[in-house]
Formats: sequence, C-alpha cells, structure tokens
Amino acid sequence: DAATQAVNQVFILAALGNRWDMTVANILLAANSKFSQMSILLLDGMQELSILQGEGQFDFNNKKGAILSLIPIRGDALGVTTHGLEYPLSDETLFFSSPRGVSNVIIDNQAHVSIKQGSLLVCLSR
Repeated sequence: DAATQAVNQVFILAALGNRWDMTVANILLAANSKFSQMSILLLDGMQELSILQGEGQFDFNNKKGAILSLIPIRGDALGVTTHGLEYPLSDETLFFSSPRGVSNVIIDNQAHVSIKQGSLLVCLSR
C-alpha cells in the first residue's frame, strides 16, 4: 500500500459521491493515523477535502472567495491558527462535534491554516 511505498502525496478522485456511507468511510480512511505523514487529497467536482494531522499546516494560494471548513475529527484540534480568513483563529481549540470551524471564507490570495495537535478535516468548496 501507499504507506509502505514512501509515497508522500495521494490524490483520490470521485471519493465524495452520492452515498454518504461511502463518503464517510473514505474520509475516515484518509484520517487513519498510519497515513499521518502523507498528504491525501479527496477531489470531487468543486470540493477538495484533506486531513491535517498532528503538528502541521496548509497554505492556500489564489483561493480567494472559496468556503473553507475546519472540522475536528478523532477528538479536539488544539492550537489552530488561521490567516487570510474572514473569521481568524489564533492558537485556539476546535472541539470535536462542534460546528465552530464550519463555513469560513478565504478573503486573501494567501491563506494559511496550522494545527499543533489533533486532526482536522479541511474542506474547501470552490
């Protein structure tokens, strides 16, 4: 599998289809801790989903106007900081099962999300 082949980036196409059970299963598979050192991007139409695990960051270039949701999975996400979003966060906790990070808007050509601990589902809607 990709985890044992020293692959560091994976693109999965059409993983967010019409069946919610399959969509959730694909997201949870991407969030598996054995893939934490790998960048996995689920692409489907105007949606891009990825997982940010442990201490890490994502940069978004030229995505101004896109909707960005940050959803904690596998527990709380600690030390979340964002730049270039309508509602910025500064070293904050996003709690598991809370909708606080949903439906933010990228307002700059350069946007940034970082996390110190935990796992975030990062959803970009163009």
